[in-house]
Amino acid sequence: MKRKIAALTTAVATVAAMAALAAPAGAQTVVCNEFATPCPASQIQPAGSYVITGDTAGFPGIQFNASGLIEIECSQNTMEAESKATIGNPLAAEFDGTLSGCVHLGNGKLPCTGSMNKPPTTMEGTATGGLMKIGTAAEPLTFTFECGTAPSTYKCVYKMKETLNLDVQGEEAKALFKSMYLAEGAGCSGSSPNLSVRNQSWYGDYISTYSPTGSVVCKTSEEPCDNEANWYGAGTALEAEPKAGTKTKFTNPIYTTECSSSPLVGKLTGSGGKGTAVPVEITSASFTGCSNSTTVTVENLPWKGSLSYSTTSGSGTLFTSAATFKFLRFGITCRYGALANFKVLNNSELVLTSATMTVLTGSSGLCGSAGSPTGTWSGSYNLTAPSPFFLTWI
Repeated sequence: MKRKIAALTTAVATVAAMAALAAPAGAQTVVCNEFATPCPASQIQPAGSYVITGDTAGFPGIQFNASGLIEIECSQNTMEAESKATIGNPLAAEFDGTLSGCVHLGNGKLPCTGSMNKPPTTMEGTATGGLMKIGTAAEPLTFTFECGTAPSTYKCVYKMKETLNLDVQGEEAKALFKSMYLAEGAGCSGSSPNLSVRNQSWYGDYISTYSPTGSVVCKTSEEPCDNEANWYGAGTALEAEPKAGTKTKFTNPIYTTECSSSPLVGKLTGSGGKGTAVPVEITSASFTGCSNSTTVTVENLPWKGSLSYSTTSGSGTLFTSAATFKFLRFGITCRYGALANFKVLNNSELVLTSATMTVLTGSSGLCGSAGSPTGTWSGSYNLTAPSPFFLTWI
């Protein structure tokens, strides 16, 4: 775990202030090895990096107030978020926190042992730093105190009323007068309790932003993949086979057919890179072993398309231009066109869910009116080439 000390401010953010700090359009959140927005590509840290606040020596790190007075005070605390991915918007994280040197000032300075739960946590880059967003209304950040000395001990449990936003920028970390409620314990005051975190230093790495400028298919798992020697280029084979136990499915107004074999074969026609997706074309697509006595013919190969990285769909998307099919069953012909937008999942799967197929001229009237969206196309594939395959960003 890194322990590079710097300081950043944490302030109470109103809705207006949050809007003012919004990251640039298209920006993603990253953990950065230096305090810079946006983060230089060379300084982006991998999943498993830590962003940590901790109290400054000689000052009380965290206070729990009630009725305008300090109820419980802890001389030391840490709040840390471990990133679960390299990039995201927001960036998923795992929270951990510690409390020590706690005393119940509202009850004669009795000693307390304090702890925090591990609620859902994310990080979000802003134009001037970032936010550590701890807990939700449904699963709030919770502080539990066991106070007193045996055998006379009691418990006080305070919960946040909403997400605790640590606004990280500047030279201090503060979160002042954030609303809480007393969830358990008669020994502590429940009169308008709130949390104040102050005098916090910043340790480890930083929350920042980065705007991916393009997509590449990389030979290694590095993020970003900014070494062109690791990019697959034009002519690289692109192949996929249906996942075991699955069938490609087509529906239309008069029947459904499922095909047991439907391999896709193609190639990259470029390497992608700055400002662009990775161009591809599918040169072979066959659909055989189809149910309901249906023959499926692909009419317009090759399909032109592109591979694009995405943080919201697993690994990205494979988009193909209009694919044209002819379905023949019992002498009835249906012709359809479809735009396929496959999700690329885990850098190993292609999933197409109910792509809309539009009726083309040359179809029987039973298939629907020309131009009407009356069919669907679904399928799940395993990517078999190239290998290894990492659809990523630069």
